[in-house]
Amino acid sequence: MPNKILLVDGMALLFRHFYATSLHKQFMYNSQGVPTNGIQGFVRHIFSAIHEIRPTHVAVCWDMGQSTFRNDMFDGYKQNRSAPPEELIPQFDYVKEISEQFGFVNIGVKNYEADDVIGTLAQQYSTDNDVYIITGDKDLLQCINDNVKSG
Repeated sequence: MPNKILLVDGMALLFRHFYATSLHKQFMYNSQGVPTNGIQGFVRHIFSAIHEIRPTHVAVCWDMGQSTFRNDMFDGYKQNRSAPPEELIPQFDYVKEISEQFGFVNIGVKNYEADDVIGTLAQQYSTDNDVYIITGDKDLLQCINDNVKSG
């Protein structure tokens, strides 16, 4: 029986749940005063997928900064993006720590986006395994095939 590998676009999922729960500026905080609404949705989403898919491996892929090889190739690449909200920034490192504590593998490659890493891993592992991708990014639909599915 093939392994089931769950690949998660960490930033896409964190941003998605942050914005879904911060509409009225009513943020959830932990005991240290760190906003946690994005993290809470992120964790619920992943565990819901784990319950449904039953993966043998979980990897959360992360963007590693704002600069990628595409910035060198294309002037203005993603320059219209606004800065993340102040309440979201402390959740970046915290969600990675939580992912690690749950036993998920955190993967980030300097100068590459999480999409690039997910696409590479999906291609590499789909020949002998079932691969599931969780993302809000429609660009990754190009990775879907008989062994790569949307989670």
